[in-house]
Amino acid sequence: MTVRAVRSPLTLSATLLTASLLLCGCSGDEITLAPVVGKIVNDGKPLSYALVEFFPDQGRTCTGITDAEGKYQLKHGDDEGAVVGGGRVQITPGVAPSTPDADQGSDVIAPPMAAPPKTVAIPDKVVVAEGENKIDFDVTAYLKKSKKVRR
Repeated sequence: MTVRAVRSPLTLSATLLTASLLLCGCSGDEITLAPVVGKIVNDGKPLSYALVEFFPDQGRTCTGITDAEGKYQLKHGDDEGAVVGGGRVQITPGVAPSTPDADQGSDVIAPPMAAPPKTVAIPDKVVVAEGENKIDFDVTAYLKKSKKVRR
């Protein structure tokens, strides 16, 4: 008598999915992070509660939010720092300050926006070097409504 293992299509699919997820997580691509802090000003005044995004040439986006003094610190997911290398920066003013509240979960609905936020794409490439980085931005020219900036 011959015994054959019979697998259902569902079991086979689950096994293949698990194997592919494990293989994707083991790509061997390592990134190097370096601390990045800075200050953003507009007309000489701190730009409070602006979203700062660093889009590295390779790797995942790094983000930070300016505080009341216009200071920011970039993070890569839960890790402090940004991917070492070149990339582009985008700044979105007017992001509401985050105030964690133990009574509020992730289901909190943000109030409607009065107008879409104006995003400033910094035209010059930004380089994050190994070691500590202090990268400041003056967005005055970019946020002037009557002036268009071209480089």
